[in-house]
Amino acid sequence: MNFIFDGIKSIFFYVLANVGMAITLENVSDDVIKISTEIYTFLLLLAESKKETVSLVCVGQSPAYFALAMLKLKLYRPEIVEIVVLPYSKKGAAGNISKESDIYKIRLDEAGVCLQHRIIIFDYILSGVGILSLKKTLEICYPDAVIGLISINQSGCTHSIPVYKQFTTSCMSFLLYRKERIVQHYTPLNFLEEKLQVGFINLETDELARVILGKICK
Repeated sequence: MNFIFDGIKSIFFYVLANVGMAITLENVSDDVIKISTEIYTFLLLLAESKKETVSLVCVGQSPAYFALAMLKLKLYRPEIVEIVVLPYSKKGAAGNISKESDIYKIRLDEAGVCLQHRIIIFDYILSGVGILSLKKTLEICYPDAVIGLISINQSGCTHSIPVYKQFTTSCMSFLLYRKERIVQHYTPLNFLEEKLQVGFINLETDELARVILGKICK
């Protein structure tokens, strides 16, 4: 029942935060670039404190916009914090993690994905099922890895999942409900039939992606 309450709470805070606010491509892209800079700066400091390279795994649609911005930042240092965009979604449903992980590991190997010893998963958290399932999956796929979490959520909305740091934006639903995807839609139902497509898709036609790239690369 907790994930239902979390969902209702997220909608409430979204409405509250955006009453009277015109959400446009301009202010969403500005927010994404600003928060992406904050996230990547935080990760550089974390990597420095741990004295090891970090793999930032950005999961799914909304985190992918932040990943896109981070990859183009002047402070981007892949030898310190590398960014990997991985499609993975549970749609709030539990499943057989052990079986799913075995198949997902095959897909990771097929795609040539190799993550560092220290992995940080970055995702939007509602029920927490998705990010915790991926954490468990990566723990199975990379048994020697140290795995932590950071999250992006709607301003005013909190969750109970332990994370290194929670970042917030007033534009979360704009990012969540884009008509065109910039990452593959990939759930356990797809694992058997479809190969994993790491990285971005549709960047040429996605308006928000084009605005972000136009601003950050000028």
